[in-house]
Amino acid sequence: VTHDLSVVAQYCDRVVVLYAGRVVEDGTVHQVFVQPAHPYTRALLSAIPEPGRALRPLRGQPPSLDALPAGCRFSSRCPHVVDTCHQAEPRLALVEEGHRAACILVGKE
Repeated sequence: VTHDLSVVAQYCDRVVVLYAGRVVEDGTVHQVFVQPAHPYTRALLSAIPEPGRALRPLRGQPPSLDALPAGCRFSSRCPHVVDTCHQAEPRLALVEEGHRAACILVGKE
């Protein structure tokens, strides 16, 4: 378990991304880093500091683990949220062989 994505990139073959205690994406490091399918994974990767680029912080706050929202736990922070996101918790869906993400947008983008 780490919050340091550079460690994941250097030492791991596979990665599982968690948000508020729930798996939101899993796959090979290459799949997840090159083609992230969940908005939270995209936000994490875009927040990695790069010389000459302004930091892109993730808006909002994570939910309290003792008062989790209905539906997708990331919905209050997601730039792609739709009404359905607040109603049902998305299941992991196949992005491609060995790569899954828990977002209703998987396969619709």
